[in-house]
Amino acid sequence: MKRLSMPLLGMAVLWLSSSVSAVVYVKWDSPGPVFDGDSWETAYHTIQQGVYDADVANEEVWVAEGTYAESVTLKNGVFARGGYSGSGSVRNIRTHLTMIETDQAYSVNAVDQSAIDGFTLRGDVEGVYVSAGAPVISNCIMTGMTYGVYSTHGTSPVVVNSVLCGNDHSGSAPCMRPPPTAMGIR
Repeated sequence: MKRLSMPLLGMAVLWLSSSVSAVVYVKWDSPGPVFDGDSWETAYHTIQQGVYDADVANEEVWVAEGTYAESVTLKNGVFARGGYSGSGSVRNIRTHLTMIETDQAYSVNAVDQSAIDGFTLRGDVEGVYVSAGAPVISNCIMTGMTYGVYSTHGTSPVVVNSVLCGNDHSGSAPCMRPPPTAMGIR
């Protein structure tokens, strides 16, 4: 396992304890009739719509429990968090399972200073494809994929308290190529 550098550790701690300036809501079955992401009742139906709407200044995309059949590309500075019931602000990633399941090339394309937290990723694809920078992947389960995390040359993803299992390429690094900075991997 790679040693965690102080700047990356600082970024992970800062992100995990950050305050939210604004929230964009995503709930696959929100009633509408308006879908603007401003509340659970008017939440977007896809995670990607929420990410498109999110600003990059410490804004979060809160995703309600359910299965989302899509591929998501995060924006620099946007944090996506799963595990919400779809009402209120209480979050529990164990009781409110939030799943991204796709047959596209990847489940999540994480870039630069983006972050994903509290999701289960499934599908016969790359789980989190890291194409740029040092995104944070925390409290996620990545299973049934080619790679749990696939990072391109020059990237430095930080994986925290996540489970990578049942993926095709297990090797010495748990389903990651090349191995990212990791803390609490099971």
